[in-house]
Amino acid sequence: MTRMTSIKRIIICLIVTLFTLPAFCGKTYFNSLKPSVYMDLPEGFGVKETGENGRYYMLSSSILPVTAIIRIYPQGRFNSNKEALDDVMSKFSLSAQTGEFEWGQCLSAISIFEGNMLGIQSSGFAASTSLPDNQGTFLYMIWSSSENFEDCAAFMGSFMDSLYLSPDNSLECGAMTAFAYPKESEKEEITVNIEGTEVKSWINPVDVEAADYLVKREYNTLLNYQKSPVWQLAWQRYYRMIYRDSCSRLLQFTYDAYKSLAPNCEDNTDLATKLLNWTQNFEYTRESRESDFVSLPAAVCGEGCDCDTRSMLLCVMLNGMNMNSCLFVSASYGHAIAGLVSEHPGFAFTLGEKAYLTGETTAKGLSWGKIASDMTDQSQWIPVLFY
Repeated sequence: MTRMTSIKRIIICLIVTLFTLPAFCGKTYFNSLKPSVYMDLPEGFGVKETGENGRYYMLSSSILPVTAIIRIYPQGRFNSNKEALDDVMSKFSLSAQTGEFEWGQCLSAISIFEGNMLGIQSSGFAASTSLPDNQGTFLYMIWSSSENFEDCAAFMGSFMDSLYLSPDNSLECGAMTAFAYPKESEKEEITVNIEGTEVKSWINPVDVEAADYLVKREYNTLLNYQKSPVWQLAWQRYYRMIYRDSCSRLLQFTYDAYKSLAPNCEDNTDLATKLLNWTQNFEYTRESRESDFVSLPAAVCGEGCDCDTRSMLLCVMLNGMNMNSCLFVSASYGHAIAGLVSEHPGFAFTLGEKAYLTGETTAKGLSWGKIASDMTDQSQWIPVLFY
């Protein structure tokens, strides 16, 4: 077994089988970098130390016993991202397995490490990548005590996938998932019937497995917030993480669906209605365990699913077709629906200056702008925006 294969198996197995500080969580931007570089961190991180004019941070979490470091190095400091990781591992006297992989338009590097951190025997993950526009090297690492490592692995993996480097990178899976599940050259052809039109497309064979991995990991991360006052924010991030991972996996299918359907549609709302009606006819199933969320590539390939999978699929495809869509989820109603910005009449929820027609995916024959009469209280719905 090669070293890289070994690291990937460790990452996948650890995460899939598990279940008074300033805020540094949610979408966090760095003053020293361009606004397109940010981290969508799990809720509950706070700053323990900062320095070097906004180029060094040490963070701790109020949710789980983990600590993280973020370092931003100037351009030219290292010859490669692996060299940057090797340098940090050496300075901390850590034992590490390191692999390189393509991510963020460069050869990035990732490590799983163990050793003494702040006086405690610890284990964790680290990654290094090149910032766009010659802004330097971004290195980040997270760890817990070795005895807590398995319990914290999903949370730490979610942290590792939280970095966004550019608008293009926001439609690409995170670094850890990209390393564990690299794209394959092989393509699997699929044919999907959407309202009487056959859409011929393809997906990468690894996409279903990779997307399922991410859903399980993010669900295990979300479970840590069940009794937290920030559970709504954590819930929104859970869906943002799935959305980001799914966009590139469904990019080709979305393009092919648009190319097949759009010529026979009156306008964008007519196209959106065809997609809505298509999802309404999916086989309805609910998982009795884990997240109850079927990954989007699996849903496209015909696996039965529930309301949030269908609504999320609509959001990914509609936004990919340059329509403005968002997700609404409700703990009170135990339901999820899609929202679509449209000039067509109908029932809508208002967010800022935009009105989103509601899209019900589990009742057949309903058009945009329809919703059950006992679910019209917008205060009971949590919006999930993707831009």
